[in-house]
This record gives sequence, structure tokens and C-alpha cells, in this order.
Amino acid sequence: MFSAEPLHRQYRFLRRPSWVALGSITVLLALIFVNLGLWQLNRLSETRIENAIIEQRSTVLTTFDELGLGGLDYQTAAEQHAFRLTVVSGSFLAQDESLVRSQTLNGVAGFHVITPFLLDSGLVILINRGWVPLAMNSPPVSARPPDGHVDLSVVLAGTQERGRFGPVDDEGSVILSRIDIHRIQDQLGYELVPLYGIEFATPDAESEFPTPLEIEAPTEGSHFTYAIQWFAFSVISVGGFAALARSTATKAARRRQQAEKVETAT
Repeated sequence: MFSAEPLHRQYRFLRRPSWVALGSITVLLALIFVNLGLWQLNRLSETRIENAIIEQRSTVLTTFDELGLGGLDYQTAAEQHAFRLTVVSGSFLAQDESLVRSQTLNGVAGFHVITPFLLDSGLVILINRGWVPLAMNSPPVSARPPDGHVDLSVVLAGTQERGRFGPVDDEGSVILSRIDIHRIQDQLGYELVPLYGIEFATPDAESEFPTPLEIEAPTEGSHFTYAIQWFAFSVISVGGFAALARSTATKAARRRQQAEKVETAT
């Protein structure tokens, strides 16, 4: 029986440099996988906190004047007030409207309509009025905003900055790649509020465009699934090494037993 042989003899091959190296790599990989799993769980916790903040902000109506956005930089404004539900009062500046390209609705390509809105306080905020098809490619679009003084229910959102490899918009272009408030402000020549609003009111009955955007409920993403996968990889790496060591020990013991039988027979 293989079990009759002491374990330290069965597994003495583990002292060989090749096995020591393989064992060290296995332990290192297991530690990496465990830490990646813990990182994903930490991201899950952070996401849940962020979602709770978003849910609270988007369900409690806050008056625009209470936000005190004047003088805030873009990052601070987004951190403190993104996703807030508020009502703005004023009038649209349709002559300064722009479009954001590469936007889809139900799989159909089109634009988002971005129209400046002059607040009663004298400040100007960009309003994303919703989606229009590619045929409406010349702002101000045919689906013009209402004239005169109006009240809008909006959810606030942070500026969209260009990434390292993002497209660059031509100077003066009214067809844009993103809602970059700073870039649009430079083009318009007047100061904008450091957040923009997403209008989600029902569109005018006379026209189906712009189609208001749906405010999607936040999700937890795949952090928990990824965490389980990393932990599973850790178990698999350690289990694989143990299985390989056990198989090697068993084969070695079998060879020794066969050699002993041959020696006894002779």
C-alpha cells in the first residue's frame, strides 16, 4: 500500500528546485487572485454607496437655487450634485443649440439635442432635450423647444470630458462628440453652469421629437460575479498544484513498488 510509506518520503520530490519554483508561482498566483477578488468586493461596496446616493438625489426634489452651483468647478459640482432632481425656470436659447453625435435609441442612430437655457437668475445651463434621428442634423432642429418662460424638470449630470484617445471636435462645430461644458462655453462666449440638465418631461404632443431620455436605475454591475471568479481561480490554482503533487507522488510510489517486486523476484 502506498499509504504505508511515510509522507515525508512520498513527497520529498517537492524539495527539488523545479517544484519549489512551481509551488512559489502557485502561491503567488493564489495571493494575486484573492486580492483581486477582495478588490472587486470593495468596488461592490463602493458601488452600493454610490447607488444609494444616486437614488436619494434622484427621488428628492431640490430647488435649483438651493444647490449654490455658482463658482463651483466641474469636478466638485459633479461630486456634490450629479443625479439631483430639480426644476429650472427660464427660457430656451434655441439659436445656440448643438447636437451630440453617435447616440442611439432602440438601435437607431441619431443625435442628442443640447439647448442652452437662460435661467431667471441670469445663469445659463445646458439642457439635453433628448434624441432625434439622423435626418435632423442641422441645429436648431425642426423640433424646436417651447417659446417663452417654461419650467423644466431635469436630472443634473456632470460634464463629459475628452479621454486621451477621444475624438476632437472642430472649432466652431455645432455637431459635437460629447457634452463638454467647458468646450461649449468657449464656443458660445458666455458662462455656463458647471452641470447640464437631462430633461425627462413628456414631449410636446405635436411632435414625437426630441424623444426624452430614460433615466436608468443604477445597478451593482458584475463586481460580485468577478469576485467569485477570482476566488475560484485561487482555489483552482492551489487545487491544481495539490493534485499534480499527489499524482506525482502516487506514480513514484508505484514505480518503487514495482521495482521492489522485481528485486524480490530475482
